[in-house]
Amino acid sequence: MKLLNVILPLPLDQAYTYRGDAPVGARVRVPFSGRRLVGVVSEQDAAKPIGAKIAEVLEVLDPEVPALDEDLMGLTRWLAEYYACSWGEAARAALPPEGSLKTQLYVRLTPEADATKVRGSKQQAVLEYLGDAAAARPATEVLEATGAGHSTLRSLEGHGLLKISAGDAPPEVAPSRPAKEPVRLDRFHASQRAAAEALRKALENTKYQTFLLHGVTGSGKTEVYIDALHETVRRGRSGIVLVPEISLTPQTVRRFRSHFGDRVAVLHSRLSAGARFDTWARIRRGDYNVVIGPRSAVFAPVRNLGLMVVDEEHESSYKQFEPAPRYNARDVAVMRAARAKAVCVLGSATPSLESFQIRCVLRPGDRLRSPRRRARAYQGPGPLRQGSCRPCRK
Repeated sequence: MKLLNVILPLPLDQAYTYRGDAPVGARVRVPFSGRRLVGVVSEQDAAKPIGAKIAEVLEVLDPEVPALDEDLMGLTRWLAEYYACSWGEAARAALPPEGSLKTQLYVRLTPEADATKVRGSKQQAVLEYLGDAAAARPATEVLEATGAGHSTLRSLEGHGLLKISAGDAPPEVAPSRPAKEPVRLDRFHASQRAAAEALRKALENTKYQTFLLHGVTGSGKTEVYIDALHETVRRGRSGIVLVPEISLTPQTVRRFRSHFGDRVAVLHSRLSAGARFDTWARIRRGDYNVVIGPRSAVFAPVRNLGLMVVDEEHESSYKQFEPAPRYNARDVAVMRAARAKAVCVLGSATPSLESFQIRCVLRPGDRLRSPRRRARAYQGPGPLRQGSCRPCRK
């Protein structure tokens, strides 16, 4: 057995040494002061504390693939330093709910599915939610999103409109609706086209860059996001789209799924712990390359991050106040993009002061006066002053 340093979700700025065999980033259950806590391995082959009795790891929750990869371990270490909390508390924000993949129910539409054939509002909500899904969805996700019950699913199955199956992964089925092709740039208006072309060029360079997409409500910012996501996926990379909690509606999800089919994952607090863990595990496995969610989705374990989008970046709901870490997901998104050499897009009709002074986060900077505003690029920036935009300081 090796000596492992383990960080715990406690306000204690140190790691504790245990005997065990687990990779760095793996979750382990360990004894601590009469309790059993889940921590994260931060170091292997640690030095043995002088005169200390070393306890053994009780359980390794991630024996093969660590819960936190090297990128997320580094991000949470920065998070702890920047927001003045312990590394264990920061790592807790990036961890999934405790659990393991287990057999659960999945639902999908049958070819005969038609929302006009049912009268109940819950039944219609279920059929509409599944309408743009290209594969089976976890039953728990559907129920949480629509407010329906299991009796609703059974009734729809009895009418031949829905098929329910059990398994530890969604059954592979032919897409109910094919994903859309990217919108041609010649269909964008001039300012949309300028913004989309700038993002495509940045994605082609595969270097870190942050953009402020400044456009009024209803001006077409989402179409620019989707175009950038298409370019990201085409290049074999993944994208994360952060939206305020209030904006994470079934209509928003359907809009993205209509373009990317069953490659879209949704992470949000309204899902049950089991559904969140299942979605998290499939993201880590590489089943999804587009993730949509509120602030906590900034820690989604996507593979090869290429694009980070923060819609309505001025919203206060991106700030977490309790429990620690007390972070702003917008700033964490900028730092994660910088570490992954990805493109970050901050979108808003009323940008925050920090983002409007985009020279603090760009090298060089670009403030896109996007949809229905004059496109313009800022070719600064001047030297960063002490205390300004610390996440981007080299």
